[in-house]
Amino acid sequence: MPTFTISDVLHAVRRLETASSGRLIGIDLADTWRRPTVSRGVTGWPAKFAALVAMADDGTICGETPKYAVFSDQFPVCWITHDGVIVTPDGTALSPMQVRHQRQAIEALRDLARYAIGRLADLHAARNGRPDDVDNGHWADRAGVIRVADPSVPARAWWVPIDADRDEAHRRVREATGVDEPLILTAYGYGAYGRASHRLHLDVLCALNTAADRHDVPAAVVGDWLSSEAGFAASAAEIVYQFAQAYVGTFDHERHYTAVRLAESGWEQALRDLGAFEFFDTDKFNRHLFTYDVRAIANPTGMRGIIVCRRRSQ
Repeated sequence: MPTFTISDVLHAVRRLETASSGRLIGIDLADTWRRPTVSRGVTGWPAKFAALVAMADDGTICGETPKYAVFSDQFPVCWITHDGVIVTPDGTALSPMQVRHQRQAIEALRDLARYAIGRLADLHAARNGRPDDVDNGHWADRAGVIRVADPSVPARAWWVPIDADRDEAHRRVREATGVDEPLILTAYGYGAYGRASHRLHLDVLCALNTAADRHDVPAAVVGDWLSSEAGFAASAAEIVYQFAQAYVGTFDHERHYTAVRLAESGWEQALRDLGAFEFFDTDKFNRHLFTYDVRAIANPTGMRGIIVCRRRSQ
C-alpha cells in the first residue's frame, strides 16, 4: 500500500477510501486485498469488532457491521458501521499517539463526503430489499427529488420530491426522516450547487426552484449561476433577488446575444451609417462581453441554446 501523509490519510477517511501513512491507516474493510496489511493485529482487536468482521467475511452483514476502520499502530481506534454510526473500542488503553489519531479520525468520519454517505445508503437499501432506492446515477430519473437522511443514521435514506414551497418541502422531509435538519445526500437537477457543495441546504434548494420558476429556466441553471457567481455563499433569502438581477435571457448562442447587444446599444446602426460595420471586430467584442460583462450557462435540458446572466461585478 503506498504511504501518504497523515493529512492525505484523513482526506481519504472522509471519502471512506483506503490510505496509509505507516502508523495511521484508513481502510475499507471490504477491501480484502489490502486488509492483510492490518491483519497482524487481529489477535488484539476488540472482540466484538473482530467477530463482526469475521461474520462479514462469511457473508453476514448487518447494520452494525464495520464498513470502514481507522487503525493506529495496527489497532482499530474507531470505525464506521454499515448504518453510518461511528464506534470506538470500549475499555482499551490507547497510547497518546493512538488517542490523537482517534480524535483526528472521528473528526474526519463526522465530515464524510456526500458521495461516501451515499454509498452507505446504497448498501443499506440493497441489504434491506429496496433496490429502487439505490442511486443509479442517472440524474434525469431523479430531477427535483432529493435524498435525505437523519444525520444520526445517515445510511437510512429516503428520496423526497421538493419544489419551490419551502414549508411543504420541510414537511415532507420531516415526515420521511423524523428530523427538522436532515442530511441531504443527493440533489439531482440543481447544477453545480447540487454536484459540488460539500453540504446541501433545503432552504437553498427551494430558493433555486423559486428563482427557476420565476424565470422559466431549469433549477440547474440557477445552481450553476450560484456556483460561478456567489461561490455557494449566498443565503437562501438572497438567491431569488440576486438571480433576478443577474438574469438576462435565453439565446441561441453567444453570437446571438452579442448581436442583440450591438443592436440595443445602437452601435450596429451607427457603424452601418458610417459604412464601417464590416470592419468591426465582432469576435473580439463577443469575447469581451463573455469575459467581463456576462456569462453563458449551458441549457441542461438537452436543447440548444444558452442562458445569459450578468456577472456580479457589473
